[in-house]
Amino acid sequence: MRGKRRQPSNYFTSAFAVTFMALTCLFIPFFTGEKKISQAAKPDACQPVEESRAGTEPAFKLLISAKNGEELELVCLIKFDFAAKKISVASFPPSAAAVKTLVAAPADRFARMGMADFAGLIDYIGAVSYSVPYNMVYNEGEGGRYINIPEGRQKLGGERIRTIFEFPGFEGGELQRIHMQTDIIARGIEQRFDKDFAGQLESVFRYFVNLADTNLTYLDFMRLENSFAELCTEGAKVEAIFPEGIFDGGVFSFSEENLAIVRDVFS
Repeated sequence: MRGKRRQPSNYFTSAFAVTFMALTCLFIPFFTGEKKISQAAKPDACQPVEESRAGTEPAFKLLISAKNGEELELVCLIKFDFAAKKISVASFPPSAAAVKTLVAAPADRFARMGMADFAGLIDYIGAVSYSVPYNMVYNEGEGGRYINIPEGRQKLGGERIRTIFEFPGFEGGELQRIHMQTDIIARGIEQRFDKDFAGQLESVFRYFVNLADTNLTYLDFMRLENSFAELCTEGAKVEAIFPEGIFDGGVFSFSEENLAIVRDVFS
């Protein structure tokens, strides 16, 4: 005996019910703000933090590197010591022996960018008042590069700082380039970290993370915003840590004493 033939209206009712349930499951998270993400898909840097932990880290270290084409021009480690109200800055020669020593002082986050983007970041944050130690003149001849930066105190914008960082004719050689990179970045931080800058932290953060290839996240900012604001409002001490050592075949090696200092500061 054949069963009763189901009416078309019953098919429509069943299909509508299934579709409604599926759409409800899909859209409820958007309306409630409870969108679920697989734990396996979350990198450690993006894990939510408890509000009670916000700003409790004693320090935060950021490693910044910048290239001109394929040439690495800048490797800079910055430590924000919230407990001691101190910011330490050190640039390193971009050679294998020097960079390997950073393993002894691992950074919490990294940021990679081009030198043009680094110059744009300087312009966004603000020019740096700096005393250039001597006339920096370089001339490659007809059709080549020409550089002429006068001696003395002046406002250095992003492109001028980039030119100094890439200058090929330092009187003190490659080590003086690294020292000037360290000093200019330290002086720039010192001049910017004030009460006014505390109110600009979020806009600077957003500009920075959209500019760079970085594992820094907005959750990092939320977690550390109050600590950074305190560095701005309470007048953090800024120190430049200058690398000392020798170049051998283009590879830089720290002196034992200087390496101990670097490791002590950035541990």
